[in-house]
Amino acid sequence: MQLSPRQEQVLIALQGGYANDDIAQMLDISSHTVKYHCRQLYRRYGVSNRFELMAKLVQRTSALRLKTLQ
Repeated sequence: MQLSPRQEQVLIALQGGYANDDIAQMLDISSHTVKYHCRQLYRRYGVSNRFELMAKLVQRTSALRLKTLQ
């Protein structure tokens, strides 16, 4: 799944547990833009909020680790 560089930055910040306002400040963008990127990430991963997104990422990472062990 190909993400834009900015989407990757937002995703990494979300994984770090940062709030939208903190992410906006770190990336020097508006909180509205952060929300836009979050919505795009939710669509790409088929989830409706950041908690589901994090759960899906953990699930994918676990599946990839298991696959490499086989």
